[in-house]
Amino acid sequence: MAKLTQQQLETHLWGAANILRNRTAGQDYKTYILSLIFFKRLSDQWDYEAEAKIRELEKDRNKPFTDVQRRALLQREDLHRFKIPEECHWSDVLKEAKDIGQALDTAMQGIARANKELAGVFTVHWNAPAPDGQGKLIANTVVHALVQHFHDLDLSNANVQPDVLGRAYEYLIKQFADDAGAKAGEFFTPPEVVDCLVRMLEPQAHETVYDPTCGSGGMLVHSAEFIAEQEQKATMQVRYYGQEMNWSTYAIARINMILHDLEADIRGGKSTISDPLHLNSKGGLKQFAQREE
Repeated sequence: MAKLTQQQLETHLWGAANILRNRTAGQDYKTYILSLIFFKRLSDQWDYEAEAKIRELEKDRNKPFTDVQRRALLQREDLHRFKIPEECHWSDVLKEAKDIGQALDTAMQGIARANKELAGVFTVHWNAPAPDGQGKLIANTVVHALVQHFHDLDLSNANVQPDVLGRAYEYLIKQFADDAGAKAGEFFTPPEVVDCLVRMLEPQAHETVYDPTCGSGGMLVHSAEFIAEQEQKATMQVRYYGQEMNWSTYAIARINMILHDLEADIRGGKSTISDPLHLNSKGGLKQFAQREE
């Protein structure tokens, strides 16, 4: 079966933006959508990686597992990269009809608590009250429509390459960059510009790659892609670092690193100029050498 293309996924993301249209500020669209689609991706991949391992085990034993055995195996932590606690899977949220916003908040925060690597990734509060105290900021009907919109989209590795999903994220960020940036002094750097900068710098294997104002992590991702072009598997030898002051953008950067399977140390919440967060063992500024031993 052909994998979902970037264009198909982008069309789906834009459809989600249309569901949110006039429900919240335009610059918030990407945060809500990226949070939801990442949660869907985690759940789909959780199912896929377990099923793949179970099929492998069944092949080794030349005998299928019973339904009871399969359910027990699905809960084995060693079959999954990330933990999804009980009642925190996409399917659990799908069962909720009356207060789906609360169900999403419970599931996402439960996953964040269970996985240290995902701390600070889910910044959206789906159950937040409206400013006037009358109802919810995002109505239950709208949240329900968004969940249904993504439900039939398989975002596991069986149907989507991590790189395709990451590129779609960049597309959505770009669509709302003008809406989000000017008044806040934040500006989206086009991927073409980032690619030119990376090719000028020519990062190599065993070097450190640091972006002091990393935004959504595009410079780090493009660096990994450049290195992969030069040497296969070299990206695993590179150390990636970044800092981003805006918490929502920081969350997107963290998601972007995970989707591209990059081990990156991203710090957030403070300005690199006034409060640099990458320090050495003595409390001074960390030096990013061209080549690490």
